[in-house]
Formats: sequence, C-alpha cells, structure tokens
Amino acid sequence: MASADQDSNRTGSRPHDIHEDIEAIRARLNSRMADLDRRLRPANVARDGLEMLRSMAEGRPHPVGDAIRRNPLPLLLMGAGLAWMLIEIGRGDRGGKELTLTATPVETDIADLLADLTGIARQATKALRQAGASLPEGRVRTVLRLAAEERGTTAKLLQAESERLGFGSIHGHAPTGDWVKLWQKVEELVGSNDEAAILRAVDKAEEETLARFRSALRRPLPDDVRIALGGRYHEVERTHARLHAFREATA
Repeated sequence: MASADQDSNRTGSRPHDIHEDIEAIRARLNSRMADLDRRLRPANVARDGLEMLRSMAEGRPHPVGDAIRRNPLPLLLMGAGLAWMLIEIGRGDRGGKELTLTATPVETDIADLLADLTGIARQATKALRQAGASLPEGRVRTVLRLAAEERGTTAKLLQAESERLGFGSIHGHAPTGDWVKLWQKVEELVGSNDEAAILRAVDKAEEETLARFRSALRRPLPDDVRIALGGRYHEVERTHARLHAFREATA
C-alpha cells in the first residue's frame, strides 16, 4: 500500500506541491517583468488577458485556460504567466487578495480617475497634433503626428472602459478640472517653428503624463480596472521612450 502511495506521489503532484511549484515560477517571472513588458503589445495583452481571466472565472471555455487546467506546470509560462503578469502590474504587496472582475467600492473614485486620465490623454493628443501641424514636413512633424495618434487611441480606450463600467461618456479635455500645465506649455510653442524647444517641452509633458498614469496604478483598484489601466500606462511609456530617444538623437 505504501508503495502505491509512493508511486502516486511520483506520477501526480498533490495540490500543495503544485502550488509551491507555481509560486517558485511566479518569483522567476517577476524578475523578467521588465523584459516581457517591452516585448508585448500592451493593448493586445490587456484585452486578451482580461478575456481569458473572465472566461476562466465564469466557467466558459478558453483555449489557454483549458490548457492550463490540463497541464498547469508545462504551460504555466505561456498561460498563467501571462495572467499573473497582468494582475501584478502595480499590485505591490497586496498578496493573495482574490481577483475581482467588476468595479466594486474601493477607496478610489474610479469614475473620476478614468475621467482624469482620459482628459490628460486628450490634452496630450491636442498639444501633439497642434505642435506637429505647425511644423514643416519632416521627421519631427512625423514623430509628433504619430504620438498624437497613439495618445488619441489611449483616450478612446479609457472612454470605452468608463462606458464598460457604466460610468457613461467623458466630455472635454479636463472633465474634473485637472489641466497638465506642461501640455499647455507645448501649445504655447505652436507657431514658433523651434523644433528643439517643442521636443524638450513634449518630453517634459510626457514625463508628467507617465507619472499620472503610474500614480493611478498605485491606488487600490479592482483587478479588471488595473489591467485596463496597465495597458494604457504601457502605451504612454512606449510613446515617451520613443520621443525621448528621438530628442536625444537629434539634439
């Protein structure tokens, strides 16, 4: 009988053993977060990851979720690793708190937070578009136009998140009166034709915008909202990195 038990332990892991293995892999995954974030497209990761989590939570079939259930350890890096990476964005030390997939009462007023971030993204879109349009055809104009398109997409996705949660449409460039003065500084340079000054001002405004999104992720949020904002944060981060590198290269 003891031999049979030993064979069972060798051929199939107990839930406790699997949990320990998973925790060890999670620790290794966390050390690779920065590299993974650079390789994955944030908007797609957030959307696909959230859909997988919802499917698993609601008991609906999902290819990745089913694969994880059948082979939890071999497929962990492909499936659960992705899900954990999404959940861990900005999670800090909250530990084992359960995943929540709907907006629940938290310390943060989520509706106002989404309105603030949407407004900031719209301010950035407007300033970048105006700055680019004021310059002659060339590399700087092209870079600013692309950045404006990206930030416009961010604003639209935040608007969609607000509507998904039942908060309705968000109107204006500062729905709660939160103006980013650094984007106003960019607008003040429109018409100056000073490409270097415009790029410096844009770089500073992008840093402030990134800081606002980072601050939002440090707040207590339901996990579905955190995942959505994490995707938007990485969009801003990618744009800022490209603009900063461009400014450094052309200085």
